[in-house]
This record gives sequence, C-alpha cells and structure tokens, in this order.
Amino acid sequence: MIRFCFLIDTVALLLGLYGFLSGRIPATTPAILAAVFGFIGLNMLLGGFFSYNKTRTWLANTVRTSGEVIDHVGKESVDSFDRDNKRYDIVYYPVVRYQTQTGQLVSFTSSVGSSTPSHAVGEPVGVRYVPANPESAEVDEFMSIWLVTLVLTFIGIPFSIASLALTFGHFQP
Repeated sequence: MIRFCFLIDTVALLLGLYGFLSGRIPATTPAILAAVFGFIGLNMLLGGFFSYNKTRTWLANTVRTSGEVIDHVGKESVDSFDRDNKRYDIVYYPVVRYQTQTGQLVSFTSSVGSSTPSHAVGEPVGVRYVPANPESAEVDEFMSIWLVTLVLTFIGIPFSIASLALTFGHFQP
C-alpha cells in the first residue's frame, strides 16, 4: 500500500511539474499554493484511508476483555511550536494489566497519553487485544483506537478544500 501512495505522489508531482514547466499552469502564487495544499491534503487523506483500513482490520482480529490501570508512565514531551522558548511537558500513558482468554496476565502501555492521567490507578478499563499476539493491545476507547485516523483525515480535508478553492478560484475565466 505504501508503494501505491508513492506511485500516486510521484504521478501527481510529475503532472504538476509538467504543468508548471510547460506553461499550462501559470507559476503564480495561487497555483503554487493549490499544488502544495493539494499534495499535503492528498497525502493526509491517503494516510487517513490506510490508517482506517489498518485499524478496521485490527479491530476485526481483536477480542474484548476488561483490564485494570496499574500505573502511569510519564514521558517528557517538548512543545515544538516555540523553538526559542522550549517548554517541556509530561505526557502520561496508562499501563494496563488484563487477563487473556487462556489465563495469561499481560501488561501493556497505551499508545495514547494525556497531560494529566486519564485513568486512576486501580480503575477498570476495556481492553482490545489480538489473541495470537496479546501484547498487541489497546484501551478500548474511541480516541485510543481512532486518533491517528481522525488526525490525518481532519488535517487532509481542509488542505484538500483549500487546494480546490484556490484551483477553481484561480482558473475561472
């Protein structure tokens, strides 16, 4: 699937370059912005699509059970928006223990964290895991499962709309 994305990107870039170099697309600011926004939007939407398919496949292979938050792992995160005044924050990821269908006790750290612990130690939580690979587990909450898909899609949509608006606004007679 990654090869398919690279193929689409390559074709889009070559068509854009051909259009600019041949003079069919004027190299004006709106046209260049439309191309850049379109490229970013297309890549984000493709990433969202592939993330959706991967998550859907993972969900189809998982089993639901309940687990318990046993700890939080705090990881330092830097605020990259202000390069001059770096601000460090701690992001807390819940560590969850659950029991598989075969009775095996498994612990995992969630891939989604927050600036304050989202669950108290000892709090029960839903868990989804792959029976053939119990370490492939996640807290059974909407944001824990769908966050990447949502972020990619909701960044890709405005970039794609902006690209279309610039394209059709710019090339109207």
